[in-house]
Parts: sequence; C-alpha cells; structure tokens
Amino acid sequence: MMKKHSWTHAVLFLLSMSALAPMAMAQSDQTLAQAIPNKHLDLDIPSATEIDLNVYTPEMLDAKMFFPGGRKGLSEHIHQHLKYPTIAREYGIEGQVHVEFIINKLGKAISPQIIKGLGAGCDQEVIRLIESMPNWRPGIRGVSPVMTKVQLGIDFSLNP
Repeated sequence: MMKKHSWTHAVLFLLSMSALAPMAMAQSDQTLAQAIPNKHLDLDIPSATEIDLNVYTPEMLDAKMFFPGGRKGLSEHIHQHLKYPTIAREYGIEGQVHVEFIINKLGKAISPQIIKGLGAGCDQEVIRLIESMPNWRPGIRGVSPVMTKVQLGIDFSLNP
C-alpha cells in the first residue's frame, strides 16, 4: 500500500514534468539536435509526396522497361523456361495465357495476375515463369525509375 506522502510526491513530479514539457518543446531544433549524441542519423529521407508509388503504362515512360536481350531475349527465356503442365499435355490443352504484372523500380517482375487463362496448370506455370524472370531494366519517367505495368501473352502449343 502506498503511503500518502509518496502519492503526493508522485503527483507533484508529474505536474512538474507537464510544466516542463512546453519549455522543452519551445527549444530550437538546433539545441535539440545538439542534445542528441548520435551524429550518424543525418539521413536524406524523401517525404511522402516525393515517393512515386504510381504504376505507369509503357506509353507514359520517357524510357521503356527492357528485358535483357530485348524481345528476342524475352522470347528465348520463355521458350527455355516454360514447362508444359502434364495435365494440360494429357488433355491436349493449347492456347494463350494473358498475364499482367508490374516491373518495379529495381526491375523485378512482381504481382502477376492472369487476365485470360487456360486452366489445367497453365495459369500457375505462367505465374511461376513471371516470378522467376531475371530483372528487367525498369521504366524511366523523367530521371527516375518507376513501376511499370506489362501485359504478355504466353503461348502453350503441343506442336511448336
């Protein structure tokens, strides 16, 4: 059980702290900065208005995103890494899977979504293929890399 005078001291302490708070807040930023001993916190962090989180289409770019080796390189990559799903092969399923994904600011293909699928494992294979792609050169708007939306049609044909 707390003694009466200890309780009174606690209240007086809290009151004195609340009275000091406005004085501490009134100090200049320079004085507060001098009070902080760690000088390694001089970070150049952009404000929320400076960070571009928009996703652009290729037509909106100053320099388009680019797969290593261009269109030919992309076609070769798909041909070398696409695995025809067994069930699709067994049932003779052929056609094209349309996929949309984003090339992020670092060139990574992210967030693949099937626009038009075939089923029988083909849609999942296209998602696997997109997620395992090597990095692209990202799209550029102004002087900065930006996120760019890409749409592709991936062919599944039993008779190439």
